[in-house]
Amino acid sequence: MAVSRTLIKATGLRGIPSNECMQTVNNMLCDESVDSMFVTVFYGVFNILTGEIDFCNAGHNAPYILHADGRVEAVEADINLVLGALEGIPYKRNRMTLQSGDTLVMYTDGVTEAMNERQQQYGTGRMLEELNSLKDSDQQTVLRGLLCDIRNYAGTTEQFDDITMLG
Repeated sequence: MAVSRTLIKATGLRGIPSNECMQTVNNMLCDESVDSMFVTVFYGVFNILTGEIDFCNAGHNAPYILHADGRVEAVEADINLVLGALEGIPYKRNRMTLQSGDTLVMYTDGVTEAMNERQQQYGTGRMLEELNSLKDSDQQTVLRGLLCDIRNYAGTTEQFDDITMLG
């Protein structure tokens, strides 16, 4: 993970489009990878003046947008292969524009795969319900509310994967 982050940061600083960054990092990881090592990545470059995000999804969970008008929407985009799995493949670039007041919510698979005592996953459906209930809140309240709901759902079940969110 740390190597991937360093490679993405160093490559991204060259100012290249998101898909080219992912292609370059993928090839470097494949060259140096230990068998069965891969990483999922949602990589984007946000233009604070226009609200546009140039992004590439390399096998990661699709984020959600909590729109200022109250809609909650999954980000529709091409989902590319994870990084480090297969050298020389092309990655597709996507774009979206956030409006003033929109919140982009990104999360790791540990969120949706959190288990309860009956070994049932939290899931995207429940996460979407919770996001809809929090859609008029600020980003800190959204993330805290989502984490609280995940913890309540899991109860005493031990966490087996990271639960990471960004809003």
